[in-house]
Amino acid sequence: VLCLGFLASCQTSPVTPENVAKAATSLDFGDGTSETLTSKAWDALNDKNYVAAIAYAQTCIERYGEEGKKMNARLTAFAPTKKVNEYWALNDVGTSLFIMAEAYARAKKYKQAAVALEKLSANYGYAQCWDPKGWYWRPAEGAARKAADYRGKAQS
Repeated sequence: VLCLGFLASCQTSPVTPENVAKAATSLDFGDGTSETLTSKAWDALNDKNYVAAIAYAQTCIERYGEEGKKMNARLTAFAPTKKVNEYWALNDVGTSLFIMAEAYARAKKYKQAAVALEKLSANYGYAQCWDPKGWYWRPAEGAARKAADYRGKAQS
């Protein structure tokens, strides 16, 4: 158990599926809501703890991904600001995929980053994320182009 706790908090752990799975067994998921998981993923990404960022994001995607897809499918345009929070699963899963892609890219795992961005673009295109500076931004904007860039890096 001590080893797992160390692994989850160790910022230099290699980003591997095994390390992500191990981290997921020891992380604090709080109340387990999509909002909490996404927030913890952001914090881990900002702390350069890419293994934990991916584990939090992955948990959010696993728990709320289907609901997010359904919400995205109901939209034909971005939700207006007054209604954006009604699409909580869409927004949090889309943001989690963005965070996951960022963590993989920073760890130079470009193939995995591309896969996350392709899922974001294909299934959660209408996701929006609140920026504390006072506006919503769109995680899927440019995701397909960025995925293609990462695929090129993965092959070089």
